[in-house]
Amino acid sequence: MHDALLSLELSKFHADLKSRAERDGDARYLLRIFEKCIEKMKVDREAGKRIQKRRIPKEYLNKFAVTNIWKINLDARWRMVYTIVGDEKSLVCVVIDVLDHKEYDRKFGYNTS
Repeated sequence: MHDALLSLELSKFHADLKSRAERDGDARYLLRIFEKCIEKMKVDREAGKRIQKRRIPKEYLNKFAVTNIWKINLDARWRMVYTIVGDEKSLVCVVIDVLDHKEYDRKFGYNTS
């Protein structure tokens, strides 16, 4: 098993999602698939697809000083973005964003339909 952490922003998002899930079916669904992917990352750090460096948004470079970005499709609509940090002895996945498909395409410079 590997470590998987949430960025500060994602920790807040996760807490909010948990509280909304009690009364909102859409939030409950997103929480379930989000947490399932976190568990998947704990087993396989490279469970997602690595994004080309030229596609890394400046926002992530400035805010998180990332050198790599990975994404996992939570389902057809939602994407989870993470980075792998650490050294040869200890690597950790840090989840930095959860976006809907259209927002993900916009942020990463892909054409949307």
